[in-house]
Amino acid sequence: MKLEIQKLHTLQGHKDAIYALHHQDKSDKFYSSGGDGLIVEWDFNSFPDGQLIAQVPNSVYSIVSENDSIYVGHNYEGIHFLNSATKKEKLNTHLGQEAIFSSLIIGDHLLIGLANGEFVVLNKHTLKTIARETLGKNRIRKIIQHQQFVYLACSDNFIYQLDLNYKLVSKWLAHDKSVTSLVVHNNILISVGRDAKIKFWELLEHNKLCKEIPAHNYAINDISISPDKKYFATCSIDKTIKLWSTQNRKLLKVVDKQRHAGHGTSVNKVFWKSNDCFVSCSDDRTISVWKIKERQ
Repeated sequence: MKLEIQKLHTLQGHKDAIYALHHQDKSDKFYSSGGDGLIVEWDFNSFPDGQLIAQVPNSVYSIVSENDSIYVGHNYEGIHFLNSATKKEKLNTHLGQEAIFSSLIIGDHLLIGLANGEFVVLNKHTLKTIARETLGKNRIRKIIQHQQFVYLACSDNFIYQLDLNYKLVSKWLAHDKSVTSLVVHNNILISVGRDAKIKFWELLEHNKLCKEIPAHNYAINDISISPDKKYFATCSIDKTIKLWSTQNRKLLKVVDKQRHAGHGTSVNKVFWKSNDCFVSCSDDRTISVWKIKERQ
C-alpha cells in the first residue's frame, strides 16, 4: 500500500516559530501558539483565517483545551486560563521561573510538566496546586494517560510511569538523548527522542523494549496516531514528516519541502484531525493541513 499526499492549506499569521498545537477530539477547531505569544484559534470550516484569542509577552510551548477553556503554558509566567468564546482570562497562576513544556487534562486535574523536571497537578477550575514533585532532572516534554497510568517523557532520557494518584510506579532509561513525545497503541508505548529513534515498549511485559527504529536524520519532536490507528506520524528537526504503518511499523511516506511543498525548517508538532487529514507546525511560522489517500 502506498500513500498519496496533498497539502490542503498553509496557515499563516504567526510572527515567530510555532511550538504548540492542541486539537480536541472530534472538534473542528484547534489552537496554536509559539515564540510570538499569540494564541490563535483555527476552524477547519473557515480556513485560511484564524481568530486571535489572546497574546502573552513570552513564548508558549504548551496549550491544552477542553470545550471553551484554554490553558496556556506561558513561559516564566505560569498558567493562563482563558475562555475562547469571550477571549477573556478567567484565572492565572504563577509556577515559578521555569518554562512549561507539557500539559494534560484528566478529570478535574490539570497536569503540568516544567523545564526543571517538576510535575505539577492543579485543580483545573481554580488553578490551586494539588501536588508538586520533582521527578526528573530536566524538561518534562510530554504527558499522556493510558488506562490507570500516566506516562511522562523527560529530557533526562527517562520515561516515568505514575499511577492516577500521581505516585511513581517505575522509570526507565529510554533514549540516548531527550525523550520528546509518547503515544500508546495496543498496549505498546511508542516513544521518540532527540536520538532520532522510535522505540516500542511492551507495557504488559514490564515496559520491555520490543523494537527500535532509526527513523530520522535528526531529533524527532513529536508523534501522533491517526484516529483509526492505521498510521502514526513523526516530525523532526530534519524538516520532514514521516508516515508509518502501525500494523507492521514500516515507513509509508516522507513529506518534505522538495516533493510536497513541506516545511522549510524544524517541524515541531503534528496531530490528526481525521483518518485522512493531519496538521503540522514549524519553526518556519506556518501551519500545514495535509490530506492523505491510500493507493494500492
